[in-house]
Amino acid sequence: MEKKKQSKMSKHVIIIGVLLVLVLIMVILLLAFPNMLGRKKFISKEHGYSMIINTGVIEYKRILLDANSKVTMDRFNIKKSDGNCYLSVTRVAEDTNLEEALEAFESDGSYTFNREENVTYGEENYPVKRISYTDNEGAEPLQVEYYYDEPHRIIISVCTNNEHRGAIEKMLKTIKIVPREQ
Repeated sequence: MEKKKQSKMSKHVIIIGVLLVLVLIMVILLLAFPNMLGRKKFISKEHGYSMIINTGVIEYKRILLDANSKVTMDRFNIKKSDGNCYLSVTRVAEDTNLEEALEAFESDGSYTFNREENVTYGEENYPVKRISYTDNEGAEPLQVEYYYDEPHRIIISVCTNNEHRGAIEKMLKTIKIVPREQ
């Protein structure tokens, strides 16, 4: 009789052990699931932000804008757009006067910018000035928008068409300001 109790008890222990292992495997898979889909958290301490990107759709490049002052830009290209659709982020120098820069472009009549105040972006709805125009130079019109975040000294450039707008907007909504490298 005691052997039957031990046999039943050992079966229960084995079943409980197997169930615990299965639960552990499920937890690991659930934690790894976003990475398996290509979702990745990108952190730029240089420019002071983080963002969720889908590596299956987005290609990242760091671009050197000025070798002397080592100014760089983070560029996130939509893979299927041949580099035409992207979101990029760069720092803005302390002495930059946005209105002077815009007026210089508008003075010859080649650009006409729309300006919007109190637009928000990112996880925490950071307030920005949005400057936009439509680029009709290429095969198809592209909507170009600049999100000027003066308090955080960054500018986010977005260039997109109707087909890729959703992917860009998803990234823009996930931006979060983080401490910068000094």
